[in-house]
Amino acid sequence: MKKEIILSAALILSACSAKEARDEFSLPDYRQWRKPVPEVLDYPVPGHGAGQRIIYGNDLAFAPSKKVSEGKVVYNFPDQSVIVKEIYKPGEDLNSAVPALTIMVKNPKESAARDGWIYFMRPPGGELMRMEGKMCSGCHSAANEASPYFDKNPGEDFRDFVFAPFFDGAK
Repeated sequence: MKKEIILSAALILSACSAKEARDEFSLPDYRQWRKPVPEVLDYPVPGHGAGQRIIYGNDLAFAPSKKVSEGKVVYNFPDQSVIVKEIYKPGEDLNSAVPALTIMVKNPKESAARDGWIYFMRPPGGELMRMEGKMCSGCHSAANEASPYFDKNPGEDFRDFVFAPFFDGAK
């Protein structure tokens, strides 16, 4: 049942226009999902500011495929992988503040997808918005090269545009 709810939310996210998403979107309790990084991230990140961040992923996000091609590891996330990032202002109480959310849904068949992902944002207490254009995907392309984040991707593996280390469960 829980998996069906998660998949339903991902389908709603990926199938709706921005207005429809605002009217119909309901995210399951993503705080019950696994975290690729257990600690609260509190350093500045381009595009996400200097606040505190907590990242969650549904079960599919923790099961990317893995292969080696031309000496590099290539990870690909399954369709309907969902990644939710909570973003808090610096110093905000994580137990009482309402976070901003950024959401990635893997759905390469959707015309709004950029590099296979659809990006959404919800300001604290605001409405969900689909992020159009290349604002998100432009920065996330750097996840496929060496970066200053997490394990720094020293081998410049293809990480399917995801910086956070969801790769332990790769098959």
